[in-house]
Amino acid sequence: MDDPFTAKTKYNDFKGTAAADGSDTHSIDGYLRERGLISDTEMVVAVRFWSGENFEGKSGSPGVSAYVTQKDKVNKRQVQLGRENDVRLVDVEVSQGKFFGFFKRFEVLIERDGVTIV
Repeated sequence: MDDPFTAKTKYNDFKGTAAADGSDTHSIDGYLRERGLISDTEMVVAVRFWSGENFEGKSGSPGVSAYVTQKDKVNKRQVQLGRENDVRLVDVEVSQGKFFGFFKRFEVLIERDGVTIV
């Protein structure tokens, strides 16, 4: 079974990791809360960013989904994907610029599949 928290594309020509530091002033939690998509008792525990289908070097609007749970579940480290009512998915309509504005720093490192850099 595929891990739902492993990034994948159609061909997986490149694979890697990502890391980010949240913005001090423009969080995705706040953005969703302002739009009534999450409550004051909820928080974002994971974010998926997807870009494609891109043709001829032009990028369309990204796909962004937030995994949301109750804050008290996170404090008790009880979040389990797939357990009823623990995590819900919220689709977010946002531009690429707005998405990256939720983070102070954002890095993605991918390497060509089948190539190991040592």
